[in-house]
Amino acid sequence: MTMDPVTEQWLRQIPEVEKVLQRYADAQVVVVADRCFQPQWDVAYPTFFIEADEQHKTLTTMEQLWSWLSEQHVTRHALLINIGGGIISDMGGFAAATYRRGIDYMNIPTTLLAMVDAAHGGKTGINFGGMKNQIGVIRQPVATVIDTRWLETLPTRAFLSGYAELLKTMLLDSRESVMQAVAVLEEWSEGKLRMTNDELQRTIHRAIDIKERIVHADPDEKGLRKQLNLGHTIGHALEEAGIQRGMPIEHGYAVMQGMVAELYLSQIILRTKECTKDKCTMYKGQMYDVQRTNVRCTKGTRDTEMLRLMSRILIEYYGKMNYSCKDYGKLITLMQDDKKNLAPGEINFTLLLHAGDARINQTATDEQIREALDYLFNI
Repeated sequence: MTMDPVTEQWLRQIPEVEKVLQRYADAQVVVVADRCFQPQWDVAYPTFFIEADEQHKTLTTMEQLWSWLSEQHVTRHALLINIGGGIISDMGGFAAATYRRGIDYMNIPTTLLAMVDAAHGGKTGINFGGMKNQIGVIRQPVATVIDTRWLETLPTRAFLSGYAELLKTMLLDSRESVMQAVAVLEEWSEGKLRMTNDELQRTIHRAIDIKERIVHADPDEKGLRKQLNLGHTIGHALEEAGIQRGMPIEHGYAVMQGMVAELYLSQIILRTKECTKDKCTMYKGQMYDVQRTNVRCTKGTRDTEMLRLMSRILIEYYGKMNYSCKDYGKLITLMQDDKKNLAPGEINFTLLLHAGDARINQTATDEQIREALDYLFNI
């Protein structure tokens, strides 16, 4: 990522940042930032730079950060500012939540992924034992400041990674939200929209508002907030498998794959439940009336539409991953270790009956998961 120098004056020109800094005028201020900014860095506050990739989202890096905070004699009354993408807000937030039993922190996300997802909601943590975000806590930032000027230098893959999380959030809201977001994506891909375009800005802020509404209703993820895990059970397994293969992929790319697979799972699990009382049966991903085998059931039409739409988006913008049925056992094993699971031996999913109607705490058999993976890798 290339950009103009990051200066303290530039940061203070963001009204929300200046407002927070005035509240902490008499406190220590320290910064955790993405190392990509270091060559252009001109901020007086003590700064700890992190290589922002999954391989460095580790206990070793966290120990270095804790040691640095101690060397800076940071007190419990300090303010820590995270400047970077989701890895920075995850790690900086975790350091703030645990150092001296907790200090305040503010997120200034610089990627679309962080703006619409990672920097909101207070989830912090690190990877451990080869699994994503296995150690962490939920601690809310004092502020998350969105300034979309950061996006002007964002690489295409980083934009698409964030847009996958945006699409996920829209799926939780309504069909109208999804279709509007897809239209904006298509205009952007055709070169018709700049990052500063009003329509794109509205779409980003709409996604942020939806997530913040969900988090506000369920900050500790006891129920409603689990909706935000759509696409993440299979997505995290693919992300972890990529790291183990030495071929890591962006979080949003993995989530996009996971969403398509879990939308297919929604077809074979939720629609089956909906249609059982009407004596319907599933055949090759479609529901049929058992007494009129050439007549498709019309229940769940919208979730079929979303599966087809997200499958098209996956192919056109993200591409398929190179996995075969020989890899399914490993992927299922990774899912069995997912932190979202409620009981040993059960894999927990958030599924979608149709746009705006997510169902949490759903389980699937190995056979059903394999069928969903077959669909994903053979679209």
